[in-house]
Amino acid sequence: MSTTKEQIGRLEDKVIYRQYEKDEEIVRFVESVTWGVGETQYEHYYALHRLEHLADGIYFSARQADTDELMGVVIFGRRRILGVRAYYIRFFAVSPKIRGQRITTPLAMHFFDYLRRTETEPCVFYASTDRTNPGVNRMVGKLGFEEVTFNRTMAFSRFSPKPSRAVSALSEAEFAAFLPRLEAMYVGHGFWTADNVGKDDSYFVLRDDSGEIVAGLQAYKGFWRIEKMPGFMGKVVLPLVPYTPLRVIFNPKAFHFIAFEGIYMAPGHEHRLAELMEAVLHHFQMHSAMFWFNIQDPLADKILKNNNLGLLNLFVKNTLARFVASFHHVDPAIEAKLRKRPVYNSSLDYI
Repeated sequence: MSTTKEQIGRLEDKVIYRQYEKDEEIVRFVESVTWGVGETQYEHYYALHRLEHLADGIYFSARQADTDELMGVVIFGRRRILGVRAYYIRFFAVSPKIRGQRITTPLAMHFFDYLRRTETEPCVFYASTDRTNPGVNRMVGKLGFEEVTFNRTMAFSRFSPKPSRAVSALSEAEFAAFLPRLEAMYVGHGFWTADNVGKDDSYFVLRDDSGEIVAGLQAYKGFWRIEKMPGFMGKVVLPLVPYTPLRVIFNPKAFHFIAFEGIYMAPGHEHRLAELMEAVLHHFQMHSAMFWFNIQDPLADKILKNNNLGLLNLFVKNTLARFVASFHHVDPAIEAKLRKRPVYNSSLDYI
């Protein structure tokens, strides 16, 4: 057996492996694939950085039997959610060479069957998918996933973001002291995880005149190349943007943005969040940010009610992601909590 991968199955002329470490080939594959089909297609980058931050990652690959060429990759992040083992589907991509050959779903079934067979404790699998993609919707159904809720895309943009003297990044020790306040804010959320906050010395806070933290967020750099988008945005705006002033906040050919997550707002200070977001954009010398909230989350309503998010949010506000989950021997009481509570979205999982 190879020290880096173990054969766990075979499907026609594809050999399926459990990989015990990431490598440059997987990183290149993830960054070279156009994600989505139909109305939504894009490429995203910084895969190496994303995988370095992946807590307890599990890697699977499908390779051509005669050439060992990489044909597909599934990467999971493993977490604890309400004390239950949870697998988040971080990347699932197949080569253009096998798209349309009716092999994607059978491959995915091999990966999931292996995990369900080898996992010895209750667990939940979950993912966010494109709700406009009928092929993906059919596949997740065959894999045993159920629709739980929808998550909405939100954006923040400024053509000329301004700094703020009230904003700074927390040190590692400062964030450790602050984390209980953040966790208290999300205690009523399902799928809450602190795995992706307090990273890269990039948890930023805004303090009031007394030095008290009244707003906070984690920031990550994102980079997408967008090929297609649905609706008015895709048919009308997307082709014209590169030739208009809008390209400052949204250039589909090279969309550089900041992803926000772990957003904190002290009661009565919700209106200060925009000041923090703008200062973070200024810090990174960018003009746009993206973040995701569950459609049932009252925190999103507070953000919208108390802050001017800018022009980009007008274009993305109707973009919804379908949140799906599969529960494997999970206690019914815990499953009910996960189904009923607003879902916490880690933006690092999206980019």
